[in-house]
Amino acid sequence: MHRVLSLPFVVLAIAVVPAVRAQSAGVTTSTIPPQYGGVQTNVSGVFVTPIPNLPMTATVDLSSMRILPDGSTELRKTENHIARASNGSIYNERRILVGVSYQGLPRLLSSHVYDPQTRVSITWGPRSDVAQSITLSARQLTERKPFTLPVAGATDTDLGESTMSGVTVHGMRRTRTVSPGMSTMAKPGVITDEYWYSQDLHLIMLEKHDDPRTGEQIVTVLNVQRAEPPVQLFAPPSGYRVVDVTSTGTNSGENDPFAPPSASHAPVPTQTVNVR
Repeated sequence: MHRVLSLPFVVLAIAVVPAVRAQSAGVTTSTIPPQYGGVQTNVSGVFVTPIPNLPMTATVDLSSMRILPDGSTELRKTENHIARASNGSIYNERRILVGVSYQGLPRLLSSHVYDPQTRVSITWGPRSDVAQSITLSARQLTERKPFTLPVAGATDTDLGESTMSGVTVHGMRRTRTVSPGMSTMAKPGVITDEYWYSQDLHLIMLEKHDDPRTGEQIVTVLNVQRAEPPVQLFAPPSGYRVVDVTSTGTNSGENDPFAPPSASHAPVPTQTVNVR
C-alpha cells in the first residue's frame, strides 16, 4: 500500500543521534546501541549519511512533550537545517529548545561539517571565533537503518510505503511493554518507536518515540530540496580561526562522526560500514 503521509501539528521530539555517520563500502556487521534513557534536552542533530551523488537541503523539526514528576508536561521545540553536497560533504547544526509559542528561528548553538573525501570534520559555534577541526582515520562508521535486528520482547509492524516531502519512505513500528516494576506506573505501559526511512536519501525522514514514563517525541525532516547546496555552507564563516585538534585530544567528540551513540539515544539498530 502506498499513501501520502499527512502530518498534523504534533509534539515533536529530541532524542536524536550524533550529527553524522558515514557510508562507503558494504555492510560488515550489525549492532544495537544502548537502550533509551529518557527525553533529553541536548539536541545533537539529525542523522545525515555523507554519501556522494545525493545533494540535498532540508529542515528538521524537533520538539518534545516531557512528562514532569508532578504529572504536568513541558513542551519544547526547535528547528535545525541540514545539507549534503554532491561529493558527500554534510552540514548539520544544533539550536536551543524553545517554548512552543516562540516565533522565529531558535538561537544557534553549533554548526558542523564533514567531508568524507578528506575525512575532515569541523565544528564551530557563535560563542567563539575558533572552529575545531579533526582529521579522522579510515575506520568503521554506522548508518542508521530502523529495525535491522529483532529485539527480544518487542513486536515489529511493517507500515508499508508512503511519501514525505516528495520522498518515498518505508515505515516500521516497534512496540514493547514495560512492567510496573520498571517505572512508577501502576500498570504496564507500551513503548512505541516508529520510523519512516528513505532508502533513496539514506535518511530517516520521521522518527517517533512514545514512552508513557517520559513523554512523546518526534523528529521530522521537512522541505527536502534535491539540489546542490551553497558551497559556503560547508566551511566556517569568515572571521573564524580553524584549529586542528586531531592530535591534541582536546576536541569534545561532537565533531567526531565515529563516536558511538550514548545511552541517551533511542534504541535504533545500526549497520556498520567501512569508510575508505
